Amino acid sequence: MKGKVLKKAALGMALGACLASMAPLAMAQSATGAVAGRASAGDQIMITNTATGATRSVTVGGDGGYRLSQLPVGDYQLQVKRNGEDVGEAVAVNVALGGTTTVNLGSDGGVVNLNAVQVVRA
Repeated sequence: MKGKVLKKAALGMALGACLASMAPLAMAQSATGAVAGRASAGDQIMITNTATGATRSVTVGGDGGYRLSQLPVGDYQLQVKRNGEDVGEAVAVNVALGGTTTVNLGSDGGVVNLNAVQVVRA
């Protein structure tokens, strides 16, 4: 009789272990966001967290695109640098949780609204 109880207990534990291993693991959600956009090829885009002072930078690619990812959520100042010199005024940017903030920059370092571009036939 004792052997049957022991076998049932062992079987129950084995079944429980199998079911537990199939349960999805709880993963922590990322508390980051990104900034991306268009700028003049070769420019440096530097972003500074206004709360911590932490900075990151990226060089704009040949296609004019840039992306700064894995940024902690918060407020930032984005500055364009060309040949080591600041171009234009710093732009205030808010990085939201899990999203990408788009900041398109003109050759003067200022924000450009690409939705307002008008094509005129010459």
